Amino acid sequence: MTTTTNIARPSIDTSIFFCCDIQEKFRAPMHFFDAIIKSASFLFQVASVVSIPIIITEQVPDKLGSTVSELQETITQIKSKPNGDQLVQVFGKTKFSMLTEEVKHSLQSIDAEGKRKNVVLFGIETHVCILQTAFDLVDSGYNVHIICDGVCSINQDDRMIALRRLEQTGRVYLTTAESVVFQFLGSSTHPSFRELSTLVRTRKRVPSGLVSQ
Repeated sequence: MTTTTNIARPSIDTSIFFCCDIQEKFRAPMHFFDAIIKSASFLFQVASVVSIPIIITEQVPDKLGSTVSELQETITQIKSKPNGDQLVQVFGKTKFSMLTEEVKHSLQSIDAEGKRKNVVLFGIETHVCILQTAFDLVDSGYNVHIICDGVCSINQDDRMIALRRLEQTGRVYLTTAESVVFQFLGSSTHPSFRELSTLVRTRKRVPSGLVSQ
């Protein structure tokens, strides 16, 4: 008997970006923080081109600071677009998971028809907020795509074991920033291919710690 498996394929129309706690206070202690900023910046630019909504959280921002300055310029650009306030929203939080009550209400507003069931998740820390957010999202019926070159932890061991734990979870998929963008495109005939492929080609990459250098 042949069995079929439903593959969760993220697309522009079915996806939403979750950016978790990429804040100034974490810059010094976090391993590969620069790589995570580069990946987040790249994904923000992609979202701006194809109008994918972004939800950003900040952990106790009055103590840990706001989202890093490198991302603020793109956030401002997106907010200046028509419906920009719907395309990018920033929420403070105290719990580790991003799926707070405020974020749940925002999801209902952004996606009233319930079509955006693929969450592209990146930020910090992999073994704490990213892991707990992914679990909560799966429990709420979402597919979760972890950007492996877009997550980090203070300790690399915690990061790598968390990625293995996430890989064991149904409806959680490990990917990279570049891979997910080409999944969005699907073909070189896509209307946004030239603009997004230019972003890929000009993207500045730094070591992410995923492989030995």
